[in-house]
Amino acid sequence: MPSKLYDCRTDTYFNSKEEQLMERKKRDNIAQKIRYWKKTYGYDLKKSDYDEFNKNIKIIKKVHKLHD
Repeated sequence: MPSKLYDCRTDTYFNSKEEQLMERKKRDNIAQKIRYWKKTYGYDLKKSDYDEFNKNIKIIKKVHKLHD
């Protein structure tokens, strides 16, 4: 049985419970934003596209109705 501080998704061991919770919070935040952008703007994104899309979201908000 793996340790409680082991994350099977990323294959990493955390030093503390707080560090594990912060990483989970960050991962959940990214997933929530991707779901929101898909629902609101209709873009089907992957986690690998997150950083590039997040940098340009201010422009995308203004032109998403014009974009097919």
